[in-house]
Amino acid sequence: MNSPCGTTGRLARGLRDVRTFPGDALAAWRREGLRGVWRELRVRPLGRIFMGGRLLVVERNLTDVLETPPPAGVSIERFATDWEALTAIAGSRRCARFHEAAARGRVCFIARREGRPIGYAWLAERLDPELDSVGLALPTGTARLSDLYVVPPERNAGVGSALVCARMSYAREHGFVRTWQTVAPGNRASRRVIEKTGCVPARVVAEVRILPLLRWRRLRLLPAEAGEAPPHKQVAKPRHLAGLSD
Repeated sequence: MNSPCGTTGRLARGLRDVRTFPGDALAAWRREGLRGVWRELRVRPLGRIFMGGRLLVVERNLTDVLETPPPAGVSIERFATDWEALTAIAGSRRCARFHEAAARGRVCFIARREGRPIGYAWLAERLDPELDSVGLALPTGTARLSDLYVVPPERNAGVGSALVCARMSYAREHGFVRTWQTVAPGNRASRRVIEKTGCVPARVVAEVRILPLLRWRRLRLLPAEAGEAPPHKQVAKPRHLAGLSD
């Protein structure tokens, strides 16, 4: 049974989604056209109801991280509390979720050019049912990567790779040995960044299929190679991300 607080909280978030969508959609249109508007719809419950698809759970070993400095004129730093600046590129709805994520201990890295935010990337040291919906437990020593974004004019210049390197270096310095993240097979930009930031091809350890309308998730773990230890009592076989079809 839903508690009154839980119901009230969902209602408040729903009303906030409706209220913030026009402004966020307009700003997203100016940044990246129809694709940006679709991103704003997807982050809201109404858009997620009709959004199905397939996600790949990608594993990276933290001993295999290429040091990638940011492009000239760009700095990468751990995000503090400049929510107004982050809202300018993330939108009000997503920033509200980020604010909650930060309060729960998640770590954000932000890329700036001349003080202006141009990208961000998030890292979680543990999963949280309130923030994660994939339903896959993290193995011991694994950090969760999410929400990598770079504004369109700055893409394909190394900003995304520098953000990935910063958060993976942070995870390694804090005792983690690997990272997991979910990637849509058709997201070529994310797949390209993953492959560019390591010497060894990334591997897919699981697939998640999401059925629209019902929001039902089917998780398929991939079988292990002979003699390979499973990461968390679940078996995972290396499947090279670069060799997968969309």
